[in-house]
Order: sequence, then C-alpha cells, then structure tokens
Amino acid sequence: MLTEEQLNHIVTHPDDVSHQVVAMAKELLAYRAAFARPYAVIEPLGMTYIGDENAAMVWHPKHGEDGDTRLYLKPLIDE
Repeated sequence: MLTEEQLNHIVTHPDDVSHQVVAMAKELLAYRAAFARPYAVIEPLGMTYIGDENAAMVWHPKHGEDGDTRLYLKPLIDE
C-alpha cells in the first residue's frame, strides 16, 4: 500500500509518471480523507428502519458507540 507521502509525491511531481497514475493518486488521497472519520452514525435499531424503507435515527459521529453503523460521504474527485 502506498503511503500518503508517496501519493503526495506523485501528485506534486506529475511529469514523473503518467496522467493516469496521478489521477489514481488523487483519487486515493480523496478516499482516504473521506474515510478518515465518519459523517454520521446510525444505531443498530435504525438499520431496521432503513431495511423497511422508513426513517432512521442518524446521529453526529461524536455520539457513536460500538455496534453503530458509520456513514461516510463520497468524496468529490477532481478530474
């Protein structure tokens, strides 16, 4: 697995590699940042409501506990 330092080097030295490699490095950095911390949490009972297509209780991640489902935002990735 590439380190964040290695990915940043690829992004800051685009002439050293192909544009596809630079794009992949940017995408990996964006996903790592997005998944570094959850956007919200749903407690286990709330997952039942989602399965029934009803509303679920969604909380700020600071209120998360073991067993909760963490939600993450899909990052916007520049092309």
